[in-house]
Amino acid sequence: AVQIFDVLKRAGSKHEFSAGLLIGGKDFKQEQVHILGMNILVSTPGRLLQHLEQTYGLNVENLQILILDEADRLLDMGFKATLDYILSYLPKNRQTLLFSATQTKSVSALARLSMRSPEYLAVHTSDQAKADRMPSTLKQHYMIVPHADKLDIVYSFIKSHLKTKTIIFVSTVKQVKYMWEMYRRLHPGVSVMSIHGRMSQQKRIMVFQLFHQRPSALLITTDLSARGLDFKKVDWVIHFDCPDSKESYIHRAGRTARYHKKGVSLLLLDPSESKMATKLKEAGLPLKKVKANSSQLQSMSSRFASFLAEDPALKYTAQRALVSFIRCVHLAKDKEVFNVEKISLDDLAKGMGLATTPKMKTLQPSHHNKKNQDYALINMMKASKEEKKQKTVDKTEKLLKRKNAVLWSEQAERMRPIEEDDENLLIKKKGKAAIESIAPEWTEEELSRMSRKERARAKRRMRAMREANQEEIQEEHKKQEKDDESSDEDEDEDEDEDSEDQEEFEPKPFPSKAEMEAERKNYVKLAKTRIFEGDEDDREVWKQKLKQKRLRKREREREQSKQPEQMMVFLDGDSQNEDDIEQQDEDEDESKSIDENEDDDSQQYDASSEEKPEPKRKRRRLGSVPVSGESLEDEEELALKLLGE
Repeated sequence: AVQIFDVLKRAGSKHEFSAGLLIGGKDFKQEQVHILGMNILVSTPGRLLQHLEQTYGLNVENLQILILDEADRLLDMGFKATLDYILSYLPKNRQTLLFSATQTKSVSALARLSMRSPEYLAVHTSDQAKADRMPSTLKQHYMIVPHADKLDIVYSFIKSHLKTKTIIFVSTVKQVKYMWEMYRRLHPGVSVMSIHGRMSQQKRIMVFQLFHQRPSALLITTDLSARGLDFKKVDWVIHFDCPDSKESYIHRAGRTARYHKKGVSLLLLDPSESKMATKLKEAGLPLKKVKANSSQLQSMSSRFASFLAEDPALKYTAQRALVSFIRCVHLAKDKEVFNVEKISLDDLAKGMGLATTPKMKTLQPSHHNKKNQDYALINMMKASKEEKKQKTVDKTEKLLKRKNAVLWSEQAERMRPIEEDDENLLIKKKGKAAIESIAPEWTEEELSRMSRKERARAKRRMRAMREANQEEIQEEHKKQEKDDESSDEDEDEDEDEDSEDQEEFEPKPFPSKAEMEAERKNYVKLAKTRIFEGDEDDREVWKQKLKQKRLRKREREREQSKQPEQMMVFLDGDSQNEDDIEQQDEDEDESKSIDENEDDDSQQYDASSEEKPEPKRKRRRLGSVPVSGESLEDEEELALKLLGE
């Protein structure tokens, strides 16, 4: 877009029309101000769509001509959604022009642009041979090189072509970063630059202009630079990775031999990718096979390995570059040319300086071929998965396998009576958590269904229960013998007692699972009722404590009310209220101020005068004056006396 706008400025310098450039990285608000008065707009698809959606007052109903440069690329899936939105804003009555070196003839693509019976115009006539479609000044070569040796071949080429301008095309952005970093550290004697899609627009323009200014330079880039960029005086184009199609090769090679200038295109192919050369020849592209000069080859794998050993970040970049390249080959459509299995990954990793090959998900066996498997094998796989999922039979087994399971709360344990029968309960403690469960007697069928660990655990439980029962029986027999020796009763009675004792000491049969489950449910119910009763008891205690607290508070208030308070007797002899207390404080302040003024006046007397000042009156507090008068007049006189008037 920048180059087209520069040509437009030069061509329209002597014409009266206005034109604008809309690209990313510029001030959007400033573009909105000037876009409304333009006759011609040169824009990228994303920026144009942004203005159509957000710029107020932009009217395109009077549009007459729509031009799409690199039309086959814009009509591709990558720009399909953006282009469809743009076309929805434009009028259908317009002239549409498509430009591309590899023009599309798809009916569906042209129908999207509202084109009916379009006319195709080409530079070459139909009578010319297919070989003459490329510029006659372009020399096209290809070389069979393994992937592991490509870096050495390219470095040797750079060292032998220091006064030329070269562009190297690779498949992925991560490869661009890795190769730029490696060749930059080797200091080949020429400027090494890179352009890829992860760079900002401003930085790409800066690198592009810098590459134009240098008489000799090396540019490593992706297919982003294969279209729409007019590189001047490019001598060599090296296809480091095989292009995915004929069109991609044409656009890459078109960066050199522009406008009657000479150029060379060199395609590096792995032995597994040799079919691409035959396909390009069949398409009318005259490629010649060449071989590298073995005397000028330089092996740089050891230098690469030393760089990766010194810088872990660079090693990570190399691993990502290798993985991204393998993924790109794996996702390529033409499987006759691109086959991951034919690539020697170990040799490729060593050629890049890596000691080992990184792990890649793309090389793992896929599970998409299950439809051709035998049904018996599929059923066996499903059965094995179900057995793994069904590790626990019932809830008790699940509880036993939990590491931090707590069956009963601490409150329930505290409320549990000591006399409760625990003969049929096996308590298994794990730290603070206690799991109470019943150890049943499993049958052989049940044991066979269990896994190895579960079977071993069950057998240990059964063995422990049997040993415990045997110990109890032995203790009871010992007690019985002692009782027989000490007894002085008749033999008949002893025999009867022995028979009764034996009946008592016989081990009880272990309960079944149903009995154990019922016993467990009963125990849970009892525990819940005890917890509920305990909560009710706690509520009653709390209520009693609250009542006692209220009673104590009331008694305390009564005692405080009974205690004699320092009440001031006022004129009528009644108790003083809050208003009287405030008035009394104010009177006290006034009396103090009066006393102080009187003291000052008494001190300032004439020394020549024989009369001495009257002695200071001792004033009493208002509340301490006894009340003698009963009428209002008496009270007024008493108040005047107190005030000293």
